[in-house]
Amino acid sequence: MNIMSKKEIENLEKLANYYQREGSYKEEFETLERLLVVKEAAFDKGKKEKIAELQAKFETKGKDKLIQQAQSFNATLQTKNKDLSEALAKQKRLDLHLKSLQLQLSPHFIFNTLQSIQSYIFQQDPVEASDYLAKFASLMRAILKSSRQDAITLAEEVELLKQYLELEQKRFDHSFQFEIEVEEQLDLEGEVMPSLLLQPFVENAILHGIVGLKTGRVRIVFRKRIDFLYVHIIDNGIGREASKKIQKGTHQGSATALKIMKERANVSQNSTRFTYHFSVRDKLYNRKVVGTHILVRIKNKMRGVLA
Repeated sequence: MNIMSKKEIENLEKLANYYQREGSYKEEFETLERLLVVKEAAFDKGKKEKIAELQAKFETKGKDKLIQQAQSFNATLQTKNKDLSEALAKQKRLDLHLKSLQLQLSPHFIFNTLQSIQSYIFQQDPVEASDYLAKFASLMRAILKSSRQDAITLAEEVELLKQYLELEQKRFDHSFQFEIEVEEQLDLEGEVMPSLLLQPFVENAILHGIVGLKTGRVRIVFRKRIDFLYVHIIDNGIGREASKKIQKGTHQGSATALKIMKERANVSQNSTRFTYHFSVRDKLYNRKVVGTHILVRIKNKMRGVLA
């Protein structure tokens, strides 16, 4: 591998900054990875030159001292590589955490909710408008609180989802029903999970599954099996393929949201706190699609500890 010049390395750094400003997270991360490889190569070259210099001084200095210096140099290299890798991983987690927050505070959702509140005001129904506004404010507070934490309790997650579903239910004139079921053995206050995790899945179930149905249903089930928390998000909507055909013109396709959540799940595999993954499949009855089933499996490596 040819060693890049200082100018070429600076250009790579500028490219990474450009991708960051443009929100091209994949390209930014790939550029940072390339930059890491280049810097490691440059550092390796410096290490070889340093070792050659030490060898030239071998006759005037003790062999043990030279070995000690080489070992120290290698240790420094390993530390720097580790620090850079950890910094890149941390930045990736922060970027995905921010993108998860943006999914939940989407301008589309906020605009439509405020528009519904405005409609009640125009209809001179201050009671409904006030109730709607109070629920909206409470949900925003809960989301912003979650955004400042790596983990929240199961009780907080259930309440956040309930508030969100009630707002959407009201906005769509109660055209769908929802149910949140928590297995009896689960400790609502003691069980913790990643923050900003489930709402995007539930939003997909509503916006890309059951909106437009006369009797839509969303069911969320929390279960515990050994060391894993399982979350089932089940709807009776139109299924994935039909949804893809009508997503053009919406504020975001389900594929976009699911891509972000998949990136976040992949990054979680290297986390010391939580790991999780999810699957999405169509529900079938007599070979016909009758809804969608999302299964999220979460493992907490530090049970009972909040951020």
